[in-house]
Amino acid sequence: MKDLYTFDATADDAFASYDSVSGAYRRIFERLGVRFVVAEADSGNMGGSRSHEYHILSSAGEDTLLTCSKCDYAANQELAVGTISPDAANTALPTEQDQKMSQMLNLSGAFSPSLFSFVVRDVNGEATRQGTVAAVVPAGRSANMTKVTSELSKYLDLDAQEVLDLRATRTAQDNVTLFCDEAIPQGQQVHLRGSFRDTVEGDGCHACGAELKQVRAIEAAHTFYLGTKYSDALGCRYGPERKAAEMGCYGIGISRLLAAVAEVRHDQKGIVWPASIAPYRVCIIPTNDKQAEFASLTHTIYDTLNGTNSMTDEIIIDDRKGGFGRKMKDAELIGYPFTIVVGQKAFTEGVVEVHARKQGANSSIFSVPISTLDTFLQKSC
Repeated sequence: MKDLYTFDATADDAFASYDSVSGAYRRIFERLGVRFVVAEADSGNMGGSRSHEYHILSSAGEDTLLTCSKCDYAANQELAVGTISPDAANTALPTEQDQKMSQMLNLSGAFSPSLFSFVVRDVNGEATRQGTVAAVVPAGRSANMTKVTSELSKYLDLDAQEVLDLRATRTAQDNVTLFCDEAIPQGQQVHLRGSFRDTVEGDGCHACGAELKQVRAIEAAHTFYLGTKYSDALGCRYGPERKAAEMGCYGIGISRLLAAVAEVRHDQKGIVWPASIAPYRVCIIPTNDKQAEFASLTHTIYDTLNGTNSMTDEIIIDDRKGGFGRKMKDAELIGYPFTIVVGQKAFTEGVVEVHARKQGANSSIFSVPISTLDTFLQKSC
């Protein structure tokens, strides 16, 4: 894991640090050459008021995102906010269970209420408050537990030392706190209105109104603005006024990132590593492993390329004993971006073949003079 923590004097400075790190993360993913999305996310137990996940798009991903088809809005489904037309909100019919729950809560309308019991615990784990909250959403929709938890924490005005435990229940205590989704028309007596339903594909983007699309993705990085939650608790203060530092927390899962790239950049032949993270950018393979002159020229090419600043320690020679064809297949399997083939033309014409690995297609093959190999590779890598 690559971890980073920032400490700033003011919230504005902390947000500037956040944007700077976020920009660096975006450039990292761009250099990887993968399709990625930066999605608004729930901070969870980490706390703070700003959080983003960095996802590599993949049908094998474990996360569900909702992305706008027009603007750059994207969010994890657990946090995504969309719009729903009044007609769409009233088309579904409530289930029998929905009707029973509505009667218990003295609600009149086509709703899908969900009950949650909650307990607030202090720093020692002792329960200080408890109760029941009902999240009322349009019929046919589900209450979003993450959104309910977030809004209930604000409603109860929890401090940094308190923890909220929320669980689904079917029984209600007296004095139920009633949260009503914004898509439900006014008329019900509620404690709080807001977005409490799951957002689904086809809902409108809250930013521009275009249709939201659902995609699967693999989370590989996360950024958090933490505020003073931890600096207050740990006494991280500065200056004569002893103000708490504004903190940020950032991380990239290195091994997870490699696995995700391999998942989305492979074909039937093997992995197709981007040059920026390939184990080696170039593999040199002589067509003849028995004649000394082939080995000598191969090592000369290696030494020349390895001596350039951009290619140092980025080159490997496959000098194993065995068939040339097997070595070429292994090079495709491992996924070197470039394979240099040192054949007979290297001696007669001073050129070698450079095979550029391509995903889902045959490698592009270039005849390159040995004297310009370094220039060719620097431009290509």
